[in-house]
Amino acid sequence: MLGFIFAVAKLARLHEQFTSTKTFTIDRNSLNEGFNFFERFIVLVDSDKIKVFSSKCTHLGCRITKTEGQELVCPCHGSHYNKNGEPVQGPAPRQLETPAFKISRDKIIITFVVG
Repeated sequence: MLGFIFAVAKLARLHEQFTSTKTFTIDRNSLNEGFNFFERFIVLVDSDKIKVFSSKCTHLGCRITKTEGQELVCPCHGSHYNKNGEPVQGPAPRQLETPAFKISRDKIIITFVVG
C-alpha cells in the first residue's frame, strides 16, 4: 500500500511539472456584442452578461473560429454549440470547457491550465 501512495505522489509531481497556468487579460471595451474569438478562447457578450469558453472543440480539438446565427460552429466536423457552450448538433460529446475568469470594471482576466 505504501508503494502505491508513493507512486501516486510521484505522478502528481510529474503532472505539476508538465502543466501550468496561463493568464490572458482583455480590455472589456474592445469586445463586441456577440461572440469574440481569440486563439485559445471565445468571449460571449450577451447584453450585460459575459461568458468565456475554450475555443477547442470537444470532438477532436479543432479550433472553433466561426458562427452560424447564434451558434458556434466547428469547421472540422460541423459540431454546433449554443450560447451556453452546449452541443446542439454534430459529433461533439460534451459542452465546451469554461476557463476560470474574473471581470473587473474594465478588464476580463482569463486563466487557463496549459499542458
